Amino acid sequence: MHLRTMGFLAALSIWAGAAFGQSNVVTFTPQDIAGLMAAACGPQSLAPEKDTHVHRNAAGNMLYIVGAGKFEALIYAQQQNCNPLSPETLNLWRNQADGAVSAQLAKRYDGERLLVQSGGSDGISGKRFDVEPSGQYLLVSHGESSGVSPVDRPYVRTIDLQIDGQRLFKRPDGLLVVGSNKATNQLEAVPVSLQGGTAVAGAPIVVPGVPAGVQVLDYNDKTDELLLGGLNASGVTSFAVANLSTGQARLVENVKPGATTALFINDPGLLARLKGEPIPAQQGSAAGQQQQRGQQPRQSDDPGRKRGWNPLGWFGRD
Repeated sequence: MHLRTMGFLAALSIWAGAAFGQSNVVTFTPQDIAGLMAAACGPQSLAPEKDTHVHRNAAGNMLYIVGAGKFEALIYAQQQNCNPLSPETLNLWRNQADGAVSAQLAKRYDGERLLVQSGGSDGISGKRFDVEPSGQYLLVSHGESSGVSPVDRPYVRTIDLQIDGQRLFKRPDGLLVVGSNKATNQLEAVPVSLQGGTAVAGAPIVVPGVPAGVQVLDYNDKTDELLLGGLNASGVTSFAVANLSTGQARLVENVKPGATTALFINDPGLLARLKGEPIPAQQGSAAGQQQQRGQQPRQSDDPGRKRGWNPLGWFGRD
């Protein structure tokens, strides 16, 4: 986690006491993540913390935890699945429509490349990558600038921005690129409207008091809130929620000791499971179970269900 510690502390002190929004924040310790991985894939699934990535789907009722080169754990309110991964797979992103894999980060040519099904065998090079939760658009940062492209046309830039992009999110009227403005040393969020195939960048929203490099963990498009993480002077991770519409922010309270990451989780069943609370009754109904099953990745697209599945096989690796 690359952070500007003291700047983040200053922002947290300014924000203390502000209250708004309805986003539910769940914080995760390395032990929490390891426990979820083990519940789905067994103790052999455990990967070093730095090689584990925690995602949520767009609907918010599923986590998928990627242990680089080992396993992927899919976590629902009342069940879990496990997919073995190729040793080359470092991270992956699933789409909203059917849960299929939209893109994956893989070891390639002594480096890391982003691979998408329509992107050819070489993959896409860059400093950092992200795919927004619907799985339709991807972000590639080259440091001083970043580009956004449709996943199905990865070499066609929808828009270029003079920002070191860290995360890409979907908004009701377009996209949101969040990253570091190197010229101002500030964390900025750039709204991008999509109109008839044309992308137009709006005025950057400076996240008040937050320096470049603070980690962007999640975004809630219903409340227009960013979830941020940074280190205090003791090296302990603190979390804050910043509302882009109002300019207000608040500290996340009741953080688990030792927590290193966090997500917005608003699905009642999954939220209850992650908090160790009883799952609401409606989550156990036949209708609720059917809805939950409907959010799972299709079996034909589930890498763990394909005998000898190699993610690089999609692209006819040389």
